[in-house]
Amino acid sequence: MPTLLLSPGSTAVAAALGDQCRSEGWTVTSGLDTAAGTVLDAVAYDPGLFDGTPRLDAVTDLLAQAARWRLRPRADGGAAVVVIGGREQLGSSEYPGAAAVAGGLASAVRSLALRLAPDNTTVNLIAAAAPADQSVPGLLPDPVTAQDVASTARFLRRGQPALKSVCVR
Repeated sequence: MPTLLLSPGSTAVAAALGDQCRSEGWTVTSGLDTAAGTVLDAVAYDPGLFDGTPRLDAVTDLLAQAARWRLRPRADGGAAVVVIGGREQLGSSEYPGAAAVAGGLASAVRSLALRLAPDNTTVNLIAAAAPADQSVPGLLPDPVTAQDVASTARFLRRGQPALKSVCVR
């Protein structure tokens, strides 16, 4: 049975993704300590940007956790890492804290992708607009929901060819 680590695990996106993966027969764990020693098929890291409650230590936390992950080895097909970032990664006058976190995550994701690629691990970033920031006209007729972001993460965790970035909205 494949295993997904949701970290930190307390966001709307993490809850939706966990439900979707459990319904497909995945073992879902949240918290690195509970996954200690477990070979992980996928990791979803969501520091709360979509919920509007970003962790200011998200970049250092992501990198510290990544150093401890035990990912499925290349010989067994590799693993997938999905990071839920934010559209603010290029800067935001309204949300400077979120912009700083999102920008740092985008850079960290690129670095992790370079480091983990030889092990056949894909690393992807989903840069979705938070519901509070969806007043800017977008390409989609309806606001993006946590379910939408979770569905994108679920698709990416299946080991599909890596995309450098998926922008929702």
